[in-house]
Amino acid sequence: NNYANITKTANVGNLETAGYANIGGTANVGNLETPGYANITGNANVGNLGSGGVIIAAGNITGNNISSNHAINGVDITASGNLVGDYLSSNHYANIGSTANVGNLETGGYVSATGNISGGNLTSNGWANISGNLVAANISSNGWANITGNVIANYVIANIRADVGNLKIQTGGTVDGNLIPLTNE
Repeated sequence: NNYANITKTANVGNLETAGYANIGGTANVGNLETPGYANITGNANVGNLGSGGVIIAAGNITGNNISSNHAINGVDITASGNLVGDYLSSNHYANIGSTANVGNLETGGYVSATGNISGGNLTSNGWANISGNLVAANISSNGWANITGNVIANYVIANIRADVGNLKIQTGGTVDGNLIPLTNE
């Protein structure tokens, strides 16, 4: 079908459209795939969510793999697998179980990733806890930043404290805040 327009709750195994998906309630879907946009005014509970356009959820997005060619916007975002998008925005938190490849990642709460994060900018109004590597142009945390892997960035700002494994600041970059690197290149 060219589009899926569901006004209440969708409880389906797989939902695939040739256009867009507009779900007015909650999407409980094994796999949701659309080349257009996915607009979910409730909650998205999916195994895999893929969109060629923008993913918008007024509620929470929970899935194994979440992928968008453009933006991912939601209140709370949880991906047990991979998270891919040009821009990720969450009013509360982003919890990534594997790898995040995003243009910009911004949360009103915290960022937690057990894998690697690669992006243009990472901004957290709470704290950032990354057990893998973090590669970003700019890293900013209003709270505490804990990165156990390698950090490569132009600018690092931690208003409270930053604990990192290895830190490499690109030529001309700066570090602001209470920085505690294990090694410094």
